[in-house]
Amino acid sequence: MGELDYLILDKKIQRIYFEDDIFNADRKRLNEFCDRLIEKRQNPDFNFTWHCECRVDLLSRELLEKMKKAGCTDVFLGLETFEKDALQAVKGGSAPKNYEKYVSTVRQVFAICHEIGIKTLAAMMMGLPYEKEGIQEQEGTIEKNIKLLQELHPDRVYFSFTCVYPGAPLFKDYKKEQGYEWLSNIFTEDIYERYTEEPGVTAKLGIIAGHGVRGIKPRYVKKDVFLTTGKIEYDFEKMKADYEKYREPLQEAGIEVGTFGTELENSENPE
Repeated sequence: MGELDYLILDKKIQRIYFEDDIFNADRKRLNEFCDRLIEKRQNPDFNFTWHCECRVDLLSRELLEKMKKAGCTDVFLGLETFEKDALQAVKGGSAPKNYEKYVSTVRQVFAICHEIGIKTLAAMMMGLPYEKEGIQEQEGTIEKNIKLLQELHPDRVYFSFTCVYPGAPLFKDYKKEQGYEWLSNIFTEDIYERYTEEPGVTAKLGIIAGHGVRGIKPRYVKKDVFLTTGKIEYDFEKMKADYEKYREPLQEAGIEVGTFGTELENSENPE
């Protein structure tokens, strides 16, 4: 609290972002933190707003209402995907045990946030293992995600291209998929010597994805180039196409989404 006193009372800071991937991991601590802020906000000079990243299934009405009272205006929620197997893969040991209950909780949390006036920022991932293509009347992963996002209606949706690192458990899930067995040979000792992208592109995409520049995006590697030359090139047209599949219907629903080109352009000079 001493640091907050200094920032708010001495430096007159009016807004703070608490950069913690799961700010509500310890709900007892967050409750106590909010109680302290509510108490200190009785001083009219101790007036600031804040936002944070939270795990959606660890939120409740009671906690959200207390966060709002303590000055929270926005919550960033990592939803990633609503494809059950893909969600299991990316969440690993922290994946929800009961998928249907998890989705119900997500719906409740978004409804509460809309009701009490906390803005919701949803993070989604593209290019995960076990994503499905829509075939005729069969709903694909993108269509399923769009439908639920339209229902949840977050204030803004952020998309990232899934990056995987050498040795990461998630990479094994890609290799299990039919048609992706060739990925078995992609992580070799000279992996990072085989990028053939234009200068700066890897860095730009890394910034967007939030995982730095050393991850591989398996779904978007050009298979023919890799199998014939051993080099890694990305299919940026497919990346753009996947992004655009989300953008148009979400924007039509009144949800803020950046364009693929804008995201790349803005990533050159990240704040």
